[in-house]
Amino acid sequence: MRKIPDCQNQFCRYWKDNDCLQNTIAVDQRGMCLHFVRVSVPKGYLDRKRKALRKQLLDDDKREKAKK
Repeated sequence: MRKIPDCQNQFCRYWKDNDCLQNTIAVDQRGMCLHFVRVSVPKGYLDRKRKALRKQLLDDDKREKAKK
């Protein structure tokens, strides 16, 4: 068991700000966390958020081009 200071698994319930909230974890031979608990995110929610982000990025691009 060891502490992982830089966890990249944002869909784990123990993830917070690139850190694991567990004091210690166990990893398999590939280095994958054995304490990982996947957070379920509904597909419709992800679709809506992706669409909103694409619109925001497109709007930002349009504003940047209008400034030039």
